[in-house]
Amino acid sequence: MKTEITVSGGEKAELTADMIRAVVASNAPEKIRTYAVLVDGVAYPPKQLVCTALEIPRTGGPNSQDCVEACMRLGFGTLDPAAYDDKGKIVVPEDRQRTQDDEY
Repeated sequence: MKTEITVSGGEKAELTADMIRAVVASNAPEKIRTYAVLVDGVAYPPKQLVCTALEIPRTGGPNSQDCVEACMRLGFGTLDPAAYDDKGKIVVPEDRQRTQDDEY
């Protein structure tokens, strides 16, 4: 499976699932800041995966959202960050809260 992603200067680069898996095979995940891509059940920062796979610098390259979207097109799952209150409980943003009456 492959996809294209825009890198610096509007240039397009080809990205494959195998390229992402090669990054995972030789790199531990860095700290998740905003978004995460799941590869074999492990969460990685999207820019770490994409920029390392393409061998390009992270500054001036594709933004995190573009990296997330590219990884999704390659079939990888993604996660939004979780927020916690001062007691360690997950805080669900108001627009994402559900009630028993909601249809799924």
